[in-house]
Amino acid sequence: MPTNINFNKSLGFVRTSRVVVQSIKFVPVNVTPPAITGNTTLGSLLTLTNVGQWLNYPSSFAYQWQRNGVNITSATASTYVLVSADSAAGITCVVTATNALGSSSATSNTITANTYAAPVNSSPPFISGTTTIGSVLTSTFGGWLNSPTSYAFQWNRNGLPIASATTSSYTLVQADSASAITCVVTATNAFGSTPSTSNTLTTPTYAAAFTSTWAVTAGETITLPYEVAGTYSGTIDWGDSSTSNNIYTNRTHTYVGAGTYTISITGVTTGFRFANTGSKLNIRTITNWGTLRLGNSASYFQGCSNLTLTTVVGTLDLTGTTDFFQIFGSCSSLTTINGINSWSTGAVTNMYQMFYSCSNFNQELSFNTAAVTSMTGMFQFCSAFNNSLVFNTSLVNNMSFMFFQASQFNTAPTFTSTAAVTSMQSMFRDCANFNKALSLNTAAVTNMYQMFSGATAFNQDISGWNTISVTSMGNMFNGATAFNQNLGSWNVPNVTDFAGFMATKTPATFSAANLDAIYNGWVTVQSSRTISFGTAKYSAAGTAGRNYLTGTKLWTITDGGL
Repeated sequence: MPTNINFNKSLGFVRTSRVVVQSIKFVPVNVTPPAITGNTTLGSLLTLTNVGQWLNYPSSFAYQWQRNGVNITSATASTYVLVSADSAAGITCVVTATNALGSSSATSNTITANTYAAPVNSSPPFISGTTTIGSVLTSTFGGWLNSPTSYAFQWNRNGLPIASATTSSYTLVQADSASAITCVVTATNAFGSTPSTSNTLTTPTYAAAFTSTWAVTAGETITLPYEVAGTYSGTIDWGDSSTSNNIYTNRTHTYVGAGTYTISITGVTTGFRFANTGSKLNIRTITNWGTLRLGNSASYFQGCSNLTLTTVVGTLDLTGTTDFFQIFGSCSSLTTINGINSWSTGAVTNMYQMFYSCSNFNQELSFNTAAVTSMTGMFQFCSAFNNSLVFNTSLVNNMSFMFFQASQFNTAPTFTSTAAVTSMQSMFRDCANFNKALSLNTAAVTNMYQMFSGATAFNQDISGWNTISVTSMGNMFNGATAFNQNLGSWNVPNVTDFAGFMATKTPATFSAANLDAIYNGWVTVQSSRTISFGTAKYSAAGTAGRNYLTGTKLWTITDGGL
């Protein structure tokens, strides 16, 4: 019998046959199964590309797509779009051929769909890079099943997310010191997201950053007080999501918005000196001394009137610093400096005006002063200061103006020795509340000018002081209204200046007995001196001594008479 093979024109095939007209005696019989093609990913289109080869002249074809051998509802076209239910399933198409005598079916080849599920990690992400501060770490995606369509990154420090660290790279910062750094990569597809954690890189302990806060107005530029001859390296984090290399030429920065910003500087910073200029009013706190070294040019924080150091941590590195002149001059907001007594000040020689005009400063101090030679004006104009001082003063030669106008000061300082001191000029001048016993070695002192001038409360026995070297006692007790002590035992052979010595005394504030003691006790003196005791009176007991001074020694004396 002649053979007839039919191909479906609607699928793009041509019917080719050798036709012998005769009656159809059998239902269609499949010779070659149907064929389907297409991708196996979700949403892909599968196509019946060939209905197969059939005997017995099929007159029509019907299609039924199946999932694992089970009919898929409404899937009766020559194409089929894969859906989530097809995950990992075998997809086939059943072609039913029909002629006048009936129908028969044939099943196509099987296409196994992908697994439609959230990504599954097959190998974890891997991070690499050096662990020094400022180094960049990078992360791979890792290996994944189930065709992720996107990836997200989150860097962690000791298991906790690092803010804004959400790209495939991360730059190590100060906060990463001695930490376990990982990266969590989250792969996502249409069925969900799956995280996987990378290997761990452990960082070494980083030297603390030099950290400070600065207040600015919108658009304001600040200037770090770097010195041309200073040494700088590392990174400046300006606190507004911008950074710069830590070098002298990068010392300025402009802020877009007003606010208080934290500046963190890693690496080397040697040379930091405001000297009452620049952005002295912007700096508000130092929270960590970090690796800061001041240099040795003095006046480091002079004029920083808004600066507070009550909560600063760390210890200021004083390597190379010997000069503390006005280190905190006019820092009027300073009250205390956390940890100052642990500073290594053993090499510092000059503390001249160290706390000059720190009007709110008041803290117990005991740092090492063994090498200091000058304490001139150390607490000058420190109007709130009234605390204990324990200092090694064995090399100090100048204490002039040390407590000048420290109006609240009324604590006896503890000094190891003042044997080297030559000047105590104005040392307690205008210390209105001071009235403590003083144990001072005055053997080398030449200048006591205005030493207690204006010290209105002072009235201590200082008769035992050695005044053999003193040349100036001008205005020494002028305005010291409470002072009423016997100074007749003082040896004053070298004093050339007595002007205004006790010029404000009255009979009520200086006794005749004490004035008599001076007249009778001061025998070996310079000639032709001028001295004033205000209106204080002497008695007959002092007449002879007074006459000796005015007659033999040609002194000009002002007093209230007998």
